[in-house]
Amino acid sequence: MSSSPKFTIIDIAIELDAAHRAGIARRAAARRDRQERRDEEFRQLRADRAERATAEQRAAIEARLASLSVIIAALDSADPAGARDAAVLAADLAAFQHTVTSAAGGALAASAREAERLRERAIALRGQAQGASDQAAARHAVLTALRERLADPGAEGRLLDPAGYDRCDGLLNRLAAAAREEGVRFEALRGTAEHALTGYAERAVTAIGAARAARAEAADLLAAFSAGVRSAATDARDLHDDDLSTQLEAMLATAADTLQAAMANPAEAGTALARARDLAAFLPSAEARLDDLAAAYERRAAFAGTLKEVLAEQGMSFLGTSETRDRFILQFERPGGALYTAAVDDGAGNELVLSYAIDGEADIPVLPEPGQAVCDQTEDFLDAIHAELAHDGYHAGELRWAGKPTTPRGRRARPARTESPSRQRRIREGP
Repeated sequence: MSSSPKFTIIDIAIELDAAHRAGIARRAAARRDRQERRDEEFRQLRADRAERATAEQRAAIEARLASLSVIIAALDSADPAGARDAAVLAADLAAFQHTVTSAAGGALAASAREAERLRERAIALRGQAQGASDQAAARHAVLTALRERLADPGAEGRLLDPAGYDRCDGLLNRLAAAAREEGVRFEALRGTAEHALTGYAERAVTAIGAARAARAEAADLLAAFSAGVRSAATDARDLHDDDLSTQLEAMLATAADTLQAAMANPAEAGTALARARDLAAFLPSAEARLDDLAAAYERRAAFAGTLKEVLAEQGMSFLGTSETRDRFILQFERPGGALYTAAVDDGAGNELVLSYAIDGEADIPVLPEPGQAVCDQTEDFLDAIHAELAHDGYHAGELRWAGKPTTPRGRRARPARTESPSRQRRIREGP
């Protein structure tokens, strides 16, 4: 007999194909529902985080204003002009405090800047009051205030603008040296230092805000999407798509690691957000691929189950099954000892490909043409099996193999699909 693999195309009945397509539609709807739930969870997380951030920022501004009240109350100037300036500042502070309680968004950011300007006015007045009696004390007060301004953005500001921080620190060191000297050098350097500090503070506030927003969005994306990614990775491994499973796990690990790094170094916040967005954007396409794999798997599995039943009815012993990402493999043994390995693969459209590897089957010897091979007994046996499959909605085409004679053996031709109303009726009504 020919030892080459034999195969046939399995045409799936209309009803079975319709059920398969309905399953695909259900999966797509479920996938959209999952995505909508994730998106809604992300939006809610962002809203909650924004509300907390607003409350924290407002509390920080209010604390700053409370400290200014202490500074203003301590001002003691013998100069009438200085006293009037202090009174005006106190009135401005009282009026401003009422606006902070209702400020939000951009108005709250503007409030933070206004609070800083009020503090600068208070520090300047304190320096003027001290300078009236003690120049050294006044210069020390100025230096202390400028050091406080440099420290305000904290470690985040220094990490996000190291060059700006170092320049300001250097200027303050020079200003400290000038404070011990007589003359106007201190006042000249003071203007330069204050200008540099203003620029540094503005850049730091902007950069810190952007970094915190990026980290917050990255964290919210991971919170909303991580469970879906882990589930998809598990499904991919179950469906034998190890490459997709590994990719999902690697992307999740990278996003989590970069977010952790950004918590320590805000300069990494942009990278953390990019990785989290990549993960969130990739998940829907990964789930769509998994749905396709699952639908194809179920179609192959349903046919493999039917084939197993038919082969068992023909007296064959089932030895086991295995599967890959795109193939079912079943092994059987005939009573005479021949081993049949049947493989089920996807075909074009609504078709499947059924192939056999056969070992130990003896055929009736005939005289084939040169280059041809015959398998009369095997072909008859498989044709009988394929005829049984038709009752369950699986219509097999001609059995083929390498070297098969082109001259027909006079068997009945395969009926056309449209010429089989009885087969369609059996599919609807059951065997």
